[in-house]
This record gives sequence, structure tokens and C-alpha cells, in this order.
Amino acid sequence: MASLNPSTGVLGTRKAAHLLRRTTFGPTRKQIENFAIKTANEAVNILLDVIPITSKPIDPATGETWVVDFRKPNNSEDYLLQKYLIGWWLDNARRDDTILHKMIFFLHQNWVTNYDNKISEIFYDYLKLLEYYAIGNYKTLAYKMSLNNSMLIQLDGNTSSASNPNENYAREFLELFTIGRESDSAFETYTENDIKEAAKIFTGFRYSKNNSLIDPDTGIRRCTEVPYTHSFGTKYFSDSFQKRTITSTAGVEDMYTEVSDFVDLVFEQTATAKNICRKLYRYFLYPHISEEAESDIITPLSEILMNNNYELRPVLETLLVSKHFYDEDDSVQTDEFIGAKIKSPLDLLLGTMRFFNILPPDPIANSFDYYDNFYRSTIQIFFLPGGGMDTFSPSTIAGYKPYYQAPDYDRLWMNSSTIIYRYMLGRMLVENKKVLVWGPFFAPFDILAWVDTPENISDPRDGIKVVDELLTFLFPENPKNSSRFDFFLNDLLLGSLSLMNWQMDWDNYKTTGDSTSVVLRLQNLFKGILSSQEYQLL
Repeated sequence: MASLNPSTGVLGTRKAAHLLRRTTFGPTRKQIENFAIKTANEAVNILLDVIPITSKPIDPATGETWVVDFRKPNNSEDYLLQKYLIGWWLDNARRDDTILHKMIFFLHQNWVTNYDNKISEIFYDYLKLLEYYAIGNYKTLAYKMSLNNSMLIQLDGNTSSASNPNENYAREFLELFTIGRESDSAFETYTENDIKEAAKIFTGFRYSKNNSLIDPDTGIRRCTEVPYTHSFGTKYFSDSFQKRTITSTAGVEDMYTEVSDFVDLVFEQTATAKNICRKLYRYFLYPHISEEAESDIITPLSEILMNNNYELRPVLETLLVSKHFYDEDDSVQTDEFIGAKIKSPLDLLLGTMRFFNILPPDPIANSFDYYDNFYRSTIQIFFLPGGGMDTFSPSTIAGYKPYYQAPDYDRLWMNSSTIIYRYMLGRMLVENKKVLVWGPFFAPFDILAWVDTPENISDPRDGIKVVDELLTFLFPENPKNSSRFDFFLNDLLLGSLSLMNWQMDWDNYKTTGDSTSVVLRLQNLFKGILSSQEYQLL
């Protein structure tokens, strides 16, 4: 039986690494070791203790931010500012030790807008809205997102009026963002007429760059309203919504009340809570939900969600400390969840940078290299799209296919095109250059300095320890005492040499400064590990 009972005892290295890989964009060795001596409950509480982002993106052309007050004539073109904004978010994710950015991306996948055809300032507001509710109230987010400028433009709500209600947002609100279309037939959860009636509720809201209102709860800009274009009157819903009605007469307050009443109506449905919990399960645990998991995990989690008025934190606390999350609730010896998901390009990139402390250019002293050469040209234009993930610009309103497209799900990250970028990541980092096209990577990695730091490798003179410690903290399972371990040790690190030869070469490097022999073998090992099939897994 799948169990939400809490895992007991300290986590240990393997389970701590599993928790951190799933809830952050990759742990460091120190972080894994710190969590290994904690219980699941202690560890999850630390991860949920998120810290708001206080920094703001900078335009290297001016050295100042532009997102609070709209850009000035001397700012960069907005197509550049869009990329600088995403680069700022990516670097915050790289430095985050909590669940915050992993949850922001979860909410992005489930309330999809992209930065295309939107000015960077309002996309910043969208990111801040996701941050504000990252471990907060999903239901309140649904209301706030209905008034978000970026979403208004994304799904054509900006022109929706009483004379011509646009159904796009109402349809996706029900089909993708809340109730979903998975477990029950659409006719049991909502009808086409429900979509038409809901579309009337969302009429009359407008994006205005200069007249956007400030939401009093979040301090984030939101849309304004044009009452004479709103469809006032009574909206009639089907048996799926217990034949409820929502009525308004006239005036601005009634417009917002209608949206709030509709959100309440949708979130009263158990299908909504189950759909959200399935999304959380697939994102954090495993894409395929068995009948057992549906009854023993999804159903009780959805009850927790509804009983807490759609606060996300109690659900996360329950799922992430459960025996089920750590695969402790059955007698199957082989693991079903640990190391069972393929890393997204974002997990792969940021996790590698975090573990090896690979730093981008300095954002203050060298802001152009930081924002433009590294995060824009190298990461957003080159690596991430090459790996199959144009971050914050998914091709459809349903988001990135590996998060929802059955039956392959995360396997969709890997194909004959994307695998080149994934497997060449180690070479790019070690050699500080791109593959396939010319140019530096702009984030050089000093492999000798990293290995010669005791917090990273306890004894670099010992070849076995070098390989063992790397595989312990980088792989879901260390293949020690196997031919696979021998491959990394003998074929990649030692070559035709012995462990004694490695020790002598390291001692010679420390004495003379001649690193020729050791650096080549370390590069060979690191590239082999980072391009291995094991390293592609979460």
C-alpha cells in the first residue's frame, strides 16, 4: 500500500540527495551532508523556509533596473531586456537553497504565459506573482492570475467584451489550470456551456501600461477594468457545478466579485484538488500515477488541500516527508522513484553549476558578460533551447510536454538533437567553450582548485576516493564494487596507470606546480561523469 506516513529516522546521504534534487535545482555536497543528518521533517521545513527575492534585474546599458518604473529611452531594446530578466531569474535559481524557485517553475508550468509579445516589465510582474504564491494559496493565485496583465494578453482577454466574449482564458482556466481533463470526462466536470458562461465573467478587463493598478495584497501591478465592456447579468452553470448561478448588476466591484465567485465555484469541486495534486506528484515524484497511488496518495492529498483552503504548504509537507516519496512503502528491492526521472535541461545546467560552484561573470563588475554573453547568448539562445527547453517560452499554453504528455513524459527531454547538448555539457564546462558553434562558455571551471578543496574531495591523492565521492554525490546510486565503477576509475581517471602512479603525479603537482598529467585525467573523468547516463537522472 502506498503510504503518506512520514519517513522516520535521519535521511542519510542517498535520501537527502534525492530530496534535494527533486526540490531544488541541484544540491551541493555540503548541502547533502547537512541534510543527511536530519529527519525528513526537519529537512523539508528548512526547504520550505523560503526567502523572498529582493534583487532586481539590471540593464547593463544603464547599470540600473527598469522593471519598477517602465523603461526609459536609454534602456536596451525590449527583446534584450526580456532575456536579461530571465537571466536574472536563472541566476537566482542557481543560488537558491530552498524550494522557492522549483515551485515558481511548477506554477509557471501550470499557469503558462511566455515572454513573447509581452513587455519585460509585465513579465516581471508575472514572475513576482508566481514567487508570492510559490508555497502559498493556489486558489488565491487563480484569482490573481485572472487579473494578471501577462495572462490577459496571453489568452486574448485584453479584447474580450460583452458583445464578443473570448473563450480562451475560460477554457484553459478549466481545462489546464484548475479542474483538468484527466480523471473524469469533461461532461462530468464542466461543459461547453460552462466555458461560454465563464467567458462572460472575464470580459471587460484591460491591460494598460500606464494605468495598471497595484494589487493591495501583493503590491504587484495588475490589469484595469472597463465596466461598459463587461457582461453584467446572470451566468448559468451546468449540473457539473450543481446548477449554480453567478449574478452581477453593474459597477467595478461587481466585476471583481464575479471573478472571485467563479474561482470559489471551481475550487469547490474535488476534481480541482485532485488535478493539482496529480500535477505536484508528477513534478516532484514520478510521471506515471498507478491506481494505488491515485487512491492512497492523490485522494488523501486532495483532501488535505481542500481542508486547508488550497494552501500548498500542508500538501508539500505531507508528500515530501512521506514514505512514498522515499520509496519506503513497499517490499520491492529495486527503486521506483529515486533516480527514476530524467533531468530537465534546467535541472542539468543549474545542478551542475551549483555542485561544482561554477560562477557566471560578476553581475556588477562585468554586467554585460553576465547578462548578455552568458545568460542570454550562451544559456538562453544556445544551451537551453538546444537541450529542448526554451525557458519561460514554452511552445503551447499547456507548457513543456515532458511535464504532461503521456506516455513518454520526461523521456521527451531526450532525442537525437537534444542529447548532443546534454552530453557535451561536461566538455563545455571543463574546456570553457561551446560545442557545435564557436565561442567561450563564459563560466570557466578551475578543475584543479575544485578537486583540491577538502569540502569537495577529502583526499585527492587517493584515486578511489576521488571517484567514490564524486559518484556518491552526483549519481542517484553509486555503482561501487561494479564494473561501472571500475570504468570511471580505471578507464577514465587512471587510464593505463596504477593508483600509486596517480598518487605520485598528484604529489608532483603539489610540489612543482606541474599539473599536466593530473589535469588531463581529471578532465577525462569529469567529462565522462557529466555525459554518463546516470548523471542525466534525478
